[in-house]
Amino acid sequence: MSELKQTELKKIAHLARLHPMQDVAKQCKDFNNLLHLFEEISAVDIEGIEPLAHPLDNMTQPLRDDKVIEEDQSKLFLTLTSATEAGVYLVPAAIADNNKING
Repeated sequence: MSELKQTELKKIAHLARLHPMQDVAKQCKDFNNLLHLFEEISAVDIEGIEPLAHPLDNMTQPLRDDKVIEEDQSKLFLTLTSATEAGVYLVPAAIADNNKING
């Protein structure tokens, strides 16, 4: 893999909406070191190697029963407002209807 240049790093940072460090040369060197490490890891032959066990294998997530635990208080809340109709709150219009204004 080719080395990442400072101009490329600045372009990537701009596209990702990130601000590069003050020392772009050091950041570029560190990033290239990471890329080389990834190349080394990718080169390792893992044919026939079983994956490691996951710590949560054979475990289940305990779930609670899905049941209502609060009573319906909607009628109480409707009594606390000044205007209701058919079980909903009435509020002033936020957008004027031009036909009613001019008509």
